[in-house]
Amino acid sequence: MLAGKIETNSNSEREFDLVFSWVDGLKITQTAASKSEESGQFTTSISYSTYSGRSFSGHDQCSFKLSSVDFEVYRQSVLIQTGVLALDQKRWFYTILID
Repeated sequence: MLAGKIETNSNSEREFDLVFSWVDGLKITQTAASKSEESGQFTTSISYSTYSGRSFSGHDQCSFKLSSVDFEVYRQSVLIQTGVLALDQKRWFYTILID
């Protein structure tokens, strides 16, 4: 689960559409979409395969860790911001600042 809040420099509307994308351990691009609440808070599910290949002995290795997620922020279907969230295994709440 990924959660966060969108902060703006003005008191304008804080309801946004968000699209997240990432590449998992199988080299497959995944996406998830979310809509922020009036407060700017959002949540979305980020799931991915940890498969990272086969070892020399032929056993599956599942050690892939997702390090970042790309994001796009839309207001009324217009793209207004893109960026990358660097993921931290101990952190689950992120703030996105809209210029």
